Amino acid sequence: MTDSQYVVTRLTKTTPTWEDRGWMDIINANIWRNAWHLVRSRTGNTLIDKVEAHTGIRSNEEADRLAKEGVDGQVEITPSLEVPAGWQLEGVRLSETTYTSTYEWIRKREAKAKATCSPENVERVLEELLKTHNIWTTEAKLWLSLRKPYMRREVSDFLWLMIHGRSQCGTMFIKWGLEWEDLQFCDCGAVESMEHILTH
Repeated sequence: MTDSQYVVTRLTKTTPTWEDRGWMDIINANIWRNAWHLVRSRTGNTLIDKVEAHTGIRSNEEADRLAKEGVDGQVEITPSLEVPAGWQLEGVRLSETTYTSTYEWIRKREAKAKATCSPENVERVLEELLKTHNIWTTEAKLWLSLRKPYMRREVSDFLWLMIHGRSQCGTMFIKWGLEWEDLQFCDCGAVESMEHILTH
């Protein structure tokens, strides 16, 4: 039961199509996936009734009250949006997609798989700027500073590689296989990093 035609339409018509298309480009996909899992995991028939808002229907008024408390930040319990592994369908239904949308889906999934250490490194750079030079700046300004015309391209590229952890030293060699494992260590025995190279 809901007073939202938007929710009724999404759960009865749109959500199955979203699932067939691999949930690509869906705003709040985690919420809709969870709702769709709750509907599909029921053993009986699920009827979704659209009711008029603010007409005294107790369960609907209670839902409105809880939603308002959530928006106002009065509710401390965050509902779990976890979908059990057995219900997480991955992929797209080929009959529901085009060549272009399938290519886009694959491209976005591969982009998510790439890991980067830049968030941690950016945080370290910002902390170090503040602690050492008493310079407070934002992440956006830090990235933009690498594009300044007064910075030589080689320096800019070097800093970009360092922030993204793309330098060819240290733990990077582990990714190449066990035969490269010994190359991650410096002559002093420490795991090599650009920080270690520049400061020791």
